[in-house]
Amino acid sequence: MTSASELLLALLRGLLADARDPAAVERWTAVWRDPLVAALTASDATAADATPAAAAAPAWQATLLRQNILTYVLPPLIKVHATVLPALLAALDPTTAAADRWWPAAPGASAAPVQAHLHALLATLRLARSQGLLPADYLASSRVLRAALVHADPEIATAAATLVASAQKPREPVTETEAALMRLFVEHNLTVAASDVRQRQATAMEALFGRLRDGSGGTFTPWLVATLLGSLYPGVPFQRATTALTWLAQLVRVRTLRDRSATVVVGRRRRAHVRVTSRMDAARCRSLSAPRRCHRRWPPRPTRRCRSCCIA
Repeated sequence: MTSASELLLALLRGLLADARDPAAVERWTAVWRDPLVAALTASDATAADATPAAAAAPAWQATLLRQNILTYVLPPLIKVHATVLPALLAALDPTTAAADRWWPAAPGASAAPVQAHLHALLATLRLARSQGLLPADYLASSRVLRAALVHADPEIATAAATLVASAQKPREPVTETEAALMRLFVEHNLTVAASDVRQRQATAMEALFGRLRDGSGGTFTPWLVATLLGSLYPGVPFQRATTALTWLAQLVRVRTLRDRSATVVVGRRRRAHVRVTSRMDAARCRSLSAPRRCHRRWPPRPTRRCRSCCIA
């Protein structure tokens, strides 16, 4: 597949070299945009019903084709020319007039085409953001993204949350816009039945927690903790309780490993302040919970076992 994608990109670069004016660039865009968007937005059902030949093919081929395009074709293609990403977003975003020719004329007739379009749009946006090519104001101005975060399909909502939670740099601080969007997602997606979707949600939230530092995100963290604790009421659905406990554990783990100083309880009433410099030191400091092994007298004093990571 890599050789085929390299051949395709070489062909597109060769055609682009002959484009001398905006009209020629537009004709070059039509060469790859139309078949690419058609392949990205083809659902399994529509792909199987398109032609007799397609009906005889397995339905999973449409999904495999989309995965190959997103993995091998799109990442280098959006770097070929500055017009590639705007042309894709204009074709996939339903709020633009250019998308009318690809979006279904009657969305109420079948949900599969609409979901395929949303998946294609979110995947393209996530790829563009990972490479630093997404416009800075897109998250704040996109109505489609807000609708996707509260979509009835949890897979679409999770894909939108992954887009918002993940940044080009893993430690990039969370903005107020991202915090507001993730609050919208949390309010509507705490009770998800599918375990694989809950796992993808947990991955997105862990990426977000890693970016919550130095007060970034405003009041999002206190609000999230209060919301998750409030979800642990008697008779809570199993899915909601599992999600709340998983996210709370992730938040505590990420914040504990990130902070350089922590407090470990020794015995019942006394505390020892511990400086944690790495995961290995954090594991080593667990010996403080057993004074008979690490500290033989009060007040506790560092011994050879914990001298490298403890300051009493």
